[in-house]
Amino acid sequence: SGTVTRLAGADRYATAIAVSQATSGSDAPRTVYVATGGSFADGLAGTPAAARDGGPLLTLPAATLTPAIAQELRRLNAPRIIILGGSGAVSDALALDQRLVTRRSAELGWEPEIRSFLDGAEQAYRELKATRR
Repeated sequence: SGTVTRLAGADRYATAIAVSQATSGSDAPRTVYVATGGSFADGLAGTPAAARDGGPLLTLPAATLTPAIAQELRRLNAPRIIILGGSGAVSDALALDQRLVTRRSAELGWEPEIRSFLDGAEQAYRELKATRR
């Protein structure tokens, strides 16, 4: 009874942009989340926060701000960018690039809710691992 729409791009970064463009129209989001596209953990953990805030989650290479991602950040013009993960996932230089592109503040690190979730998951994993020794 419903419709199915496929959103895709040439690669994972272009797919994230396609989703952003399809879901963030003229009502620009207040917050944009960015995470490395090199692994899924940061983006996966940040998805609930992005959904809660009504903003897109863009994936990007660890050290490069591609022209397409820069263009999407300019289009979104969000007053806040949350970078998920440490500088090993998304470099500090890339964070600076994003600030220059958007002239907005970029916050490095994890939102408290995500950090709490990951800390709990990490603790549960350590406890499970200890019981299997």
